[in-house]
Amino acid sequence: MSSTFESLHLVDRYLAAWNERDDAHRAQLIAATFTADARYVDPLAASEGHAGIHAMIGAVQAKFPAHVFARRGAADRHGDYLRFSWSLAPASGAAIAGGTDFATLAPDGRFASVTGFLDVLPTRPRGSTIGLPDGESLFYRDTGGDGPPVVFVHGWALSSSMWQYQEHALRAAGLRCVAYDRRGHGRSSPAASGYALDTLADDLAAVLAHLDLRGATLIGHSLGCAEVLRYVARHGSSRVARIALLAPTTPVLRQLPDNPEGLPDAAFAALWATWAHDFPGWAADNEPPFFVPETSAAMRSWLVSELLRTHVDVAIATQRAVVFSDLRPDLAAIDRPTLILHGDRDVSAPLALGQRTAAGITGARLEIYPGAPHGLFVTHVDRVNHDLLAFIRG
Repeated sequence: MSSTFESLHLVDRYLAAWNERDDAHRAQLIAATFTADARYVDPLAASEGHAGIHAMIGAVQAKFPAHVFARRGAADRHGDYLRFSWSLAPASGAAIAGGTDFATLAPDGRFASVTGFLDVLPTRPRGSTIGLPDGESLFYRDTGGDGPPVVFVHGWALSSSMWQYQEHALRAAGLRCVAYDRRGHGRSSPAASGYALDTLADDLAAVLAHLDLRGATLIGHSLGCAEVLRYVARHGSSRVARIALLAPTTPVLRQLPDNPEGLPDAAFAALWATWAHDFPGWAADNEPPFFVPETSAAMRSWLVSELLRTHVDVAIATQRAVVFSDLRPDLAAIDRPTLILHGDRDVSAPLALGQRTAAGITGARLEIYPGAPHGLFVTHVDRVNHDLLAFIRG
């Protein structure tokens, strides 16, 4: 795979496999497109190997017997990664679904893995980009509408896609949902100027200003909570009505003379060295406590794949940004109603962090979820959505 033409040819062959109704021909296309141990994952399905992918495509065809997959636009290749968009439509008529797939190329030019991201048409959120003063760009989705705006700030090393199950529920309730990819994550550009927490907070300010949002509810998860708090401390709360923090990694993580409960710098240095050596191995080892036993294998696989789409250098830089930030002074600047949702089985951000964050914000309300881990946005999705909607409605 050494040219754009060859990359496009591979994408077209991939989509031809999705459209092929003859089992034997489909098997040939899959073998020509995927390595023998290739993996496919999206929010609704996961499969591995030629036989697994063959069966998955057959199941989709059975559900949409008169529909055709088609490529939208050109493929975008960066090294061994390929990005392309597609639509699903009846033989004559408008598209009913679409999405963007991210593929990893094997040395022989076939797909080693494909991660799919789905949008449902015609009510899918509008996707666009925001240009930033330093030349970078942020991808965002905006459902539009006249309802109160909600802005989602995603967790460490993930992307705005993590919020799709909250967006679905809140959009159905009439709210305007905006979610963006942090710089260096998802479909936003990498940041030559770095990932300081102040910079990340300024990016949130750019989103709010670009869309001229007023009376917004800011919802953050994990690292995203630090961005929300720093945004209010730096820019004020004139555009903000409410704040919701899920599993915050605030107010301070390091061990300091006045924070003996924190981790020593050596522990973080060892963690980052592990990531730099084998980030996928670390992700696999630490996947179980992020979920609950009932979480489906497909959901687990999707979120781990989402994590591993983030470059390890970005993963380290963004965690360094929050580790070396003390947000205790920021808490005093929060002057809007604040809800904190935190699980008592959170290994990534122990409940004590949520308790300290709540204690530092005047009037903050802490809701403790028994048995909930760091991934409560998918493991406890119904309760999270109910609590968020009740909070937003006041």
